[in-house]
Amino acid sequence: MTAAASLLAAVIVSTLWLAALLALRAHRHTPQVALVAALALFSTAHVAAVGSLVAPSAGPWDVLWLGPFLFAHAGVCAYAMTHFPTGRSRLRGFAILGIIAVGGVLTALGIAEGWRISEAFQPPSDIGRSSLNAYPVVCLAVALGEALAAWRRSPYRRKELSWAVMGLTVLIVGGPVYGFELTILGLTKLVGTNLGVPVAAVFFALGLWRSNPLPFRGHPPPSVEVPWKVPPGVYFLDERRPTYAEATFLAIAEGEPALAIVSSSEVSPELAGVESARLPRGERCASVLAATACEFLSRHPRGAVLVEDASYAITHNGIAAVDAIRSVILDMPRGASLVISLAKLSPGERLAFRTLRGTWLSPPELSVALAAILRTRLGSADLLSRAALSCGKRIQDLSLTDVPALSDSLRAALHELRPPSDRAAQAGWSRVVDDLDADLLQLWRTPPTQMSTRNLAPAEATLAGVGIVKASSIPELETSVPDAEPGPPLGESIREAFIASLGPGGDPAFREVLRALRKEPSALASEDLGTVARLADDVIADFGGALDVTDASQDLLDRARRLQVRLARLAGEGR
Repeated sequence: MTAAASLLAAVIVSTLWLAALLALRAHRHTPQVALVAALALFSTAHVAAVGSLVAPSAGPWDVLWLGPFLFAHAGVCAYAMTHFPTGRSRLRGFAILGIIAVGGVLTALGIAEGWRISEAFQPPSDIGRSSLNAYPVVCLAVALGEALAAWRRSPYRRKELSWAVMGLTVLIVGGPVYGFELTILGLTKLVGTNLGVPVAAVFFALGLWRSNPLPFRGHPPPSVEVPWKVPPGVYFLDERRPTYAEATFLAIAEGEPALAIVSSSEVSPELAGVESARLPRGERCASVLAATACEFLSRHPRGAVLVEDASYAITHNGIAAVDAIRSVILDMPRGASLVISLAKLSPGERLAFRTLRGTWLSPPELSVALAAILRTRLGSADLLSRAALSCGKRIQDLSLTDVPALSDSLRAALHELRPPSDRAAQAGWSRVVDDLDADLLQLWRTPPTQMSTRNLAPAEATLAGVGIVKASSIPELETSVPDAEPGPPLGESIREAFIASLGPGGDPAFREVLRALRKEPSALASEDLGTVARLADDVIADFGGALDVTDASQDLLDRARRLQVRLARLAGEGR
């Protein structure tokens, strides 16, 4: 065996080994299939080239080489178009089929015209041989163009794109460029081959593994009592906690494959039994999120995906994570669903999500809505904590599926409060309990797509209408009840949140926010918390703009996110 044949044999073995590794370890199904097929076709073409060197008269090596050689480049093009997609998936599929069809026509024409291995990337003598040279170049140029377009459009994918660009560059240099150089140097034995295929395969594999989707099986979720239906689509839930996001996801996913993409190993009790995948930390977060959602929905076109905490991707990738969500939406098949919880996001980050196509829902906080109903029907929400305890939860942790049990607990508690001998108020009291029960069930049965502000009668009017008078409305019956121990002033709590999140720089940042508000700490009220959060983002952004160190800027972004969470917690406490 000659040295050229031995070199090609080594290239074939290494290429097939990498193809097998990709088939086992890469989970992006369509790009994986396209790339593995391309590597297998390159190996087939190289086997034919080895046969022409070792035993030129033993078989029709030129015929066996031509088709795999052309279709291998089409496979590389298909890999790039599916791994870095632009436009609609249907049009992309037609484009790939068109490229393959052209390759098939050229293969048939080449066999009929007797094109030879030694004529690849040589100065053409006719239009047919010009096509033989042009087709691989065009395929690689399209692939490189797709990668560069994705580089500009998707900043969160630039590291994986850099691997792909390097792999395509190796194929271009090892194929068309190297072929012309061999002709000029008079070394024609390796013409029609590409010795850079194994190196390019390594670069492609690194890019695929960087955005490898999280593992999933595609199981339907267990049956959960959500009393309303929501049509498939894209939903953004703007709420402090992912209460209605989880309920919407479960309502859509009933009987269909579903996947919850979460940020913590502690999954919400409402998602018990639902298949979940935890996002990684660091720069890969947004890429893995997009790859997992796209891959799941491509395999299950009527499935549903929940992004349980979009703020996690924002923390690790910044606003570029919005582009990751956009890529999922653009690539979704018709009939699929994507539910995104915007809990914990700042106003500016929420505004970035407004640029995406989908249905924007802003349901009320469930605990606030429940307390409002109790205050309206009973004049006080004191029984809510007792009812929540009967469900084994805090008030703020109540979910939509807890409402029926909560209603039963409240009804039982109210019956305990009414003495059996109090027949005069029995009819009116029963009506109050029934009205309370009806309001709770109406809240439970109303989907977030139909929620609107309801005008309920004041508690005094409701109770008086059924012959019941609140004891607190009678001056003679007023009793002195010791107040709960007050917490620290709101201004001091906000200052502590700044220092706990930003460290020594928290106090100057807090003073800068106060200067912009033109208020003293003692004058801060709960309605100022939204403005404080917005001004804090501006102050931190001004400071971060002066940092050239990526790690320092990322640390500051993480601290800013922790500050926003603490401020949101203060707002949720009604301080």
